[in-house]
Amino acid sequence: MRLGLTGWDMDDVQKEMKGKTCFELLQLFRDKKTSLSAKSGERLLAIEDGSEKAKERLEEELVHLEKEKCVVALKIAEELSKSS
Repeated sequence: MRLGLTGWDMDDVQKEMKGKTCFELLQLFRDKKTSLSAKSGERLLAIEDGSEKAKERLEEELVHLEKEKCVVALKIAEELSKSS
């Protein structure tokens, strides 16, 4: 399975991470986790409402946010390995 953590769709998170300290990267990671939780709640509401289009759109957004979270986690690991 390929995660696809590079490419044009990850440019936005790459820009968000640029020049950030490790502490700021941790905060960005927390923000991504919070966004994921919110989107998960929205997806559950869409399922309950029977809105198939909304459910599909939210699933795509969840996948994208999960990828962004992984990219940030990898960057944090990279920064921590540099400092040790």
